[in-house]
Amino acid sequence: MKLLNNPNLTVLVLGDIVGRIGRNAVIRNCRFLKEKYHADLLIVNGENATHGNGLIYKQYLDLVNAGVDCITMGNHIYGKKEILEYAKDANRLVVPANLENLEDELKNNVSFEQIVNNVRVKVINLLGIANINLAVKSPFIAFKEIYEADPEPIYIVDYHAELTAEKNSFGYELDGRASLMFGTHTHVQTADERIMPEGMAYISDVGMCGVRESVIGFDYQEVKKVMWEGGSYSVAMKGKGMLNGLVVTIDTTTKKATSIERINIDVE
Repeated sequence: MKLLNNPNLTVLVLGDIVGRIGRNAVIRNCRFLKEKYHADLLIVNGENATHGNGLIYKQYLDLVNAGVDCITMGNHIYGKKEILEYAKDANRLVVPANLENLEDELKNNVSFEQIVNNVRVKVINLLGIANINLAVKSPFIAFKEIYEADPEPIYIVDYHAELTAEKNSFGYELDGRASLMFGTHTHVQTADERIMPEGMAYISDVGMCGVRESVIGFDYQEVKKVMWEGGSYSVAMKGKGMLNGLVVTIDTTTKKATSIERINIDVE
């Protein structure tokens, strides 16, 4: 008897990794989570993975070797300058496609593609405009150009943006063309996960992987002091970790999402 191809694609997304505890939480648990949810593809946002600002090559490799399929970035893309040296060897790294004056070393990293269950899947990363403090091209124009040049794949979009309204409006723009849009950047998981009218799975922010008792992954005692006295604060280095994420099932024939589930778990 000839076995039928799996008509579904299951995507597991984990939110912004913040520092060592966030990295370790992902590294120690990602294979278990992939098996638990029967995930075909695991995507994480890694722009805060190294001390809360950027991603070094060693930690990129640690995540990939642990089972992460794709690592998206964001406004801290240049947080660790060595990214310009290793990007050519990091074929699972995705940088914001709408960043103005993108360094030449990163131009081959504006998307990640993989054949999954006999269909082509394309992951892209886009920056929002409000409070990002980087020169960016309109994400609306950027996605339109990318999609019209290559409309065939199943599109998965990490929209790294500050404002929920900005994310929500972009979600309606992508609905019917992308299959999944998940927001990153604010590190606080929202409860608005849903399948939009034209079949795209959506959440305003998928959350973070880091210390549960923290201020978006940073030491809350230091943050409180800064609120009174000014200064700076650092990534939380102790405490119980948490993993925020999302599991989405996509029909590979229609490219429409059929289910969406938030993940919010404590880990040692």
